[in-house]
Amino acid sequence: MESSGPDNGTATVVHDGGMVESLAPPAFIEHPSNPIVASLPAPKAKAAPHPGDPARTRAGDTTRRMRPRVRRGVRGRTGASDPKACPVRERAYNHLRTLILSGRIAPGQRLAEEHLAKQFGISRTPIREALHKLESEGLITPLSRRGFAAFRDSQMDMEELVDLRAVLEGYALRVICGRLTEGQLQRLERTVRRTEDALSSQRLGEISRWNTQFHDTLHELISDRRRLHHQLVTMRRYAFRYGESAQPEPDAGRRTVEGHRRILTALRLRDPELCECVMREHILGSRGDGLRPEPKPLHRPAAGNRLDWGADTTGRP
Repeated sequence: MESSGPDNGTATVVHDGGMVESLAPPAFIEHPSNPIVASLPAPKAKAAPHPGDPARTRAGDTTRRMRPRVRRGVRGRTGASDPKACPVRERAYNHLRTLILSGRIAPGQRLAEEHLAKQFGISRTPIREALHKLESEGLITPLSRRGFAAFRDSQMDMEELVDLRAVLEGYALRVICGRLTEGQLQRLERTVRRTEDALSSQRLGEISRWNTQFHDTLHELISDRRRLHHQLVTMRRYAFRYGESAQPEPDAGRRTVEGHRRILTALRLRDPELCECVMREHILGSRGDGLRPEPKPLHRPAAGNRLDWGADTTGRP
């Protein structure tokens, strides 16, 4: 005989003979749907450290060390396009070097620190550094007394410069021959015609200008060959230091016109061997011809703009 007790899940059983037995229900066990997945307790959230906690200070220091460091004054600069980004000593060196190579500082002319510093409107320290760098390159030589002088090449040195320039110009024209476009060829043609017109009209002073433009145009065609272009420009300026300042004679003008016409013909034929040969003959044949315009004298930069040395100082038109 069985009777139910209070609704607490316990059953009471009365056996024969009056024995009473209480039966408790089995314990309830919940079986997960996926017995392989274990139920892990959620991690306890750590309390934020106090502002004065050393652990927080160390963590902040680590974060700051991991951040990229930006130097002050660097952001926003344009590099080489900004003339002020170049140090003063480099600008002084570049300017003096250009003046020497262009002939505006004549061979043998004395260069004094104090005088140059006043002309450029800067201190003597960058001038001194620039002069020592020019000395190491052989462009100036120290005097027995204080100061330096622009180096004066011997006759053998000058002939060597022309020979070296002939080799470089010949190789450059070989390169140009393989990349010249018809439009560029027409531009050279117009320059040669203007030179011929100046010669026929006895406007000898214009021949130097058209001669310069002809070679400038050729050099522009290989401006992407930076090493070759730099050597060409430098060697050309070296050679022009010793040109005569007077107007060219008719014979020199005639040789210039004939040389440019042969160069143009070789380019039209697209013959690299002929181009190199013709250009070498042109450079070697112009040895001693005074085709360089008279150099402008060295002057002091305008007041209020003393460090603006970026203008062309080669003496060319």
